[in-house]
Amino acid sequence: MRNKSKFALSSSPVRQAQGRLWRGSIHLVLALVLLLLLACGDTTTEVVTQTVPNNIEIVDEESVLPECTEDNEGEQVLVKGENVARTCIDGDWTAAFTSGRDTVYLKSKDISCYTAELADKQGVKVICDGDSVGVLHNGGAGAKGDKGDAGTGCSLVPLDSVTMRLFCGDDSITVYLKAKTDTSLNIDAERIPVTLDSLTGIVQKGPFLKGGTVTLYELHDGSTLEKTGKFYLTEILDDNGNYKFPKMELASQYALISAKGYYLNEVTGEKSSEPVELNALVNLLERKTVNINVLTHLEVDRVNYLVVHKGTLFSQAKKQARSEILKEIRVGESDVGNFETLDVFAKVEDGSTALLALSVLLLIDSGEKNLLESLQKIINDVNNGTEVGATFWAHVADGTADADLAWQFDAIRKNLEKWKTSKTVLDFEKLLRFFWHQELGVGACSAAREGEVVAVSNENSAKFGTTFRFICRSGYWHEALDIEKDTYGIPCTPERQSTTMRGLVIPTNNYFCSENEWGLLWNWDVSKENFLNPRIKYDIMVDERDRKAYRIVKVGGQVWMAENLNYSDSIKMPDLGVCYDDIAKNCELIGRLYDENSVNDVCPNGWHLPDTTEWNTLFDAVGGAASAGRMLKSIGGWVYFNLLTERGVDSVGFAVLPTVFRSNWPSEALFWSATKYTGENDSLLDHSHYVFFSTGDRVSFKITSEQVRYSVRCIQD
Repeated sequence: MRNKSKFALSSSPVRQAQGRLWRGSIHLVLALVLLLLLACGDTTTEVVTQTVPNNIEIVDEESVLPECTEDNEGEQVLVKGENVARTCIDGDWTAAFTSGRDTVYLKSKDISCYTAELADKQGVKVICDGDSVGVLHNGGAGAKGDKGDAGTGCSLVPLDSVTMRLFCGDDSITVYLKAKTDTSLNIDAERIPVTLDSLTGIVQKGPFLKGGTVTLYELHDGSTLEKTGKFYLTEILDDNGNYKFPKMELASQYALISAKGYYLNEVTGEKSSEPVELNALVNLLERKTVNINVLTHLEVDRVNYLVVHKGTLFSQAKKQARSEILKEIRVGESDVGNFETLDVFAKVEDGSTALLALSVLLLIDSGEKNLLESLQKIINDVNNGTEVGATFWAHVADGTADADLAWQFDAIRKNLEKWKTSKTVLDFEKLLRFFWHQELGVGACSAAREGEVVAVSNENSAKFGTTFRFICRSGYWHEALDIEKDTYGIPCTPERQSTTMRGLVIPTNNYFCSENEWGLLWNWDVSKENFLNPRIKYDIMVDERDRKAYRIVKVGGQVWMAENLNYSDSIKMPDLGVCYDDIAKNCELIGRLYDENSVNDVCPNGWHLPDTTEWNTLFDAVGGAASAGRMLKSIGGWVYFNLLTERGVDSVGFAVLPTVFRSNWPSEALFWSATKYTGENDSLLDHSHYVFFSTGDRVSFKITSEQVRYSVRCIQD
């Protein structure tokens, strides 16, 4: 009887036991013919012949073989009396083929090829890197087969550095190790039946929710990737996206797995408003766990295109697709391994970080409704051999930078921490920042660039136009205030004291120089951030009622809002707070003005209206009420009679802005307290004290019985 072939993957003991032929260059080419003669009855006959090129060294006996080292790795030597040449591999002279085997193993670079007997013993197939590239039929048990005469064996012959040829009888197949195959190959027998006791995995956009569906479609083979019509269906088991298929019997090792369902949105922290479908294309001989995510989804169409339209081997198509997709999505990772092994909740920093970064990136830019459209655009452009349009990525970078500036990354991290299945959340922020820094052309914010002001150099940026500037502070890019970009490179020196200048970037802005600081003259058209102290590191508080964000600052053990409250409820309390001069944009700058009947309950949950005792604690922290006005007022905006004496120095970042304007000059700021009058003047009873900032240094408490509206600063409970 003929020796049986043993089919195995690259890690199997059978293949490891076989000799290996390394072909790194033309001079290593060795024509080896292993004739496996089929015999009838109980007799087995094997004949090995060899053709030895002139450049193969021949030695008399094994004892005189030269030492096998790194210097001669891959070289071949023939020992007289032996049927095969030996190859220098890993310090040993190893026979290229082992007698008694009818499987031939060849390795070139990272592609391994060998032959394996068909299950029906009617011939052999050649397998390269796990994929069958063709079949040659040769009748079993000595009978005449479809190709070759009765009893004719098969041989594998290297031709050059990129090709080999499989001979069976009079017919042969050329195998191109760069993923090309003859169009005349019989691919039908490429299918390898697979029986799985189970198949598990995770579905993630954010994590898919319980009840979503996962469908496995059996594919005919790895060359057409056509569905056979047979499929299996299961459900997602929990809100972490886990799924499991029970035992399955498949006619092919290739499968398309499709998941559809709702998911947790990393950006909003909520369940997605509509379901999404993500896919994965896999060889089930390689793994029994398949994770499905946005990267596997991107990979499916590209692999299909390379296999079906370009004739690329499945494994090589997967590898090429991974490389092309990672290059295209620009998240700073060049090799993350197989996409179906990645997990956004992985316990260590690896390729999964790129998956998490991309998942967040697409939601920040596209939102749920346009998610698949963005994915398809990337797929189409990769298949067309072109990069996704510069305008597209600039738009994505705009959205990502905007989210970073608005502290949205922190909120996303908190969402992930609520859902995490590991102790830590991967550092997706690093890759997102790398992406938008590079795409917008600002580079990294390093210690050497502290205080540097830069413009976006990407002309396709729609959000960060000609008047926008970034400033580098403490390792992060921030939006530069008008005063920072308008005066960058022009210090307020003693020689410039009491002088004014127009803005370098926004010429409608005007600045004055005093006490070595530039101050912005009042301008309703600028944002409130321009009157904050750029040297203060503020924290952020978000009002859950309307999602408005406020900068907060700690002073003397108290935590205060560094901005005036701007909350209203048009439904429950339509008259709650008004804008100065009834102009809506004025509210964005100085907040709303409230009457004393509504102020006690106007602060958000966890905050309250300060009483006079709490105000006095604030004043004491900056030297007392006599100087608190000057110490707490904003650097810019305060101009009445004298540029030198009326401005504030904002020593702690409290940034009091003027809210009263005398003859259009900003001159006063008034804030409610929670303390009621308890004196002897009956007309003032039940009225609240308010805090009075004016053009001088002093701050004081006042009280009035008139119907007035003042500003509100909230203090943390």
